[in-house]
This record gives sequence, C-alpha cells and structure tokens, in this order.
Amino acid sequence: MSALACSRPAQAQDPGLRALGAFLSIGGYFVQSASANRAIGTPKFYTEAAFFTRPARFGSLRLSGGAEFLGGADHFLFFGGGSGFQSYGGAFRLTTPRLMNRVRPVLIGGLYITEVESTRLNFDVARFSPSLYLGLEFPFARYFTLSAGYRVSQFVEGVNLDGFSLALKFF
Repeated sequence: MSALACSRPAQAQDPGLRALGAFLSIGGYFVQSASANRAIGTPKFYTEAAFFTRPARFGSLRLSGGAEFLGGADHFLFFGGGSGFQSYGGAFRLTTPRLMNRVRPVLIGGLYITEVESTRLNFDVARFSPSLYLGLEFPFARYFTLSAGYRVSQFVEGVNLDGFSLALKFF
C-alpha cells in the first residue's frame, strides 16, 4: 500500500449511514462541578451527533458549520429518561484533516438550547447556553473514531455542566 493510500481521509460516503452512525455513537461524560453532581450525578452515558457542512480549507485547518446534538443521561439514548442534560444548536468546528491512525485536534463552539433534567432536585429547565469543546480524535478504522475532550458551558439554573467526555464514534 502506498503512502498516499494511507493518508486518505477515512469517512463514510453515504450521508444516510453517517447520520445513523452519529446517533449510535456511545461514550461517557464526567461532570466536574459539585452543582452538576448534586443535580444529575456522574458519570453519564454520552451521545453526540453533529451534522456539519463540507469544510472550508485554510492551509492545514478545516472550518465548517452546522448543527450539533449532544447529551449526557442515565440511559444510552436521549429519550431514556432519568437525570441528565441535552443540548441542541448551531455550531462551528475547526480541525485538521482526518487521517487514519493520526491524532487530530478539534475545537467546536456554538450556541445551544440546553435542557437540564434533575430527578434528584425535581426540576426540568431549558436555557440558551454557549459552549466550547476542545478535544482530540483518533480514527483507527474506516468507520470508527475515538474521541476525548473537555467541554465548557454556561451555567444553566445554577448547574455547571463543564466536563470530560470519552466516546467511540461511528463514521
């Protein structure tokens, strides 16, 4: 196999498969504040789905915009119930090209509608909340990527949702 073949971007070509894979990604989210630990507990199942446009190229950087859905909950999927949070909104992503077996940095930021549901403290509230994510991604197979990072968000009803995430992404 030539060096050129090894450095090709690895991604699913079918948009339908990428969309399905985005919602099947699984991970863990670990809040770092006492307020979030009291309200929703830790750790949480973490799900993230992002739909970004084809990136604009600026040298070795790639910038794209789109929609992102993320959440941490007691159950695997968003609609499982229990304590947790969900964020939906517009976002931008700044990164480098996705190359097999190479770590790449990722910066994601945006304005989200963030819902925090606490069965412990008996409240369910939604607010606009800006958020910024700094992480690393490692595509190790054609359709699988490991990601790890830290997300900083605005407080929602006195709950600080800042925390670490670890995830296995499909596509």
